[in-house]
Amino acid sequence: MLLHICKGAKSYSDIRTVEGQLYPTFQAACQALGLLGDDREWSSAMIDAAHWALAYLLRELFVTILLFCDVSSPLAFFEEHISIMGEDATYHATCGRSLLPASSLMRHVRSYVISEIDKLLTNAGYSLEHFNLPQPTLGSTPIYGNRLLMDEQEYDLNKISVEAIEQLSRLNMNQRHVYDAIMHSVNNKIGHTFFVYGYGGTGKTFLWNTLLNNIRAQGKIALEVLLE
Repeated sequence: MLLHICKGAKSYSDIRTVEGQLYPTFQAACQALGLLGDDREWSSAMIDAAHWALAYLLRELFVTILLFCDVSSPLAFFEEHISIMGEDATYHATCGRSLLPASSLMRHVRSYVISEIDKLLTNAGYSLEHFNLPQPTLGSTPIYGNRLLMDEQEYDLNKISVEAIEQLSRLNMNQRHVYDAIMHSVNNKIGHTFFVYGYGGTGKTFLWNTLLNNIRAQGKIALEVLLE
């Protein structure tokens, strides 16, 4: 198709170049030239279904269209309808809770939708890569109903790493003994219960914050719970 239009091409790169821009694939070059059909028919199907279907059904419809219809640009099709396919994740992430920043919320919803689509494609014998779709960037699906776990993925790892190093240098001998014992248990995945006793002002809170920052700096999830 491209050879009928591209004149004077001397290489494959020349064939994939449209108006001075080199496209990664021949299909992308064809798309830029308007040689491929658009996806308006499939988009209309998604929009119509969104009036009555739940988000999980829209994800199933999306995958069905990818598998059995001629979608010219799966990535653009995905980007166009990600919000309606992730309405359930958005609801569970915000219901009864203070809102995350819009950009953070969208990252969680996006990763959730991609994970769910990946499962459906895998069940059908395909993969995200087959359709040039992105990979999920955050944790596993179950976190999206749990605001605490979502918050744990919003820390600035560089910032808390610096704080953790500074806090660690300020621990006294007794605090460092407790710190080393607990971190040994964490790093070696040994389940233990530790009881730390001390009067007010002896640095228990500082010790907890040091532990939390060091664990989070490793990219792990650390939840603090107050018991009285």
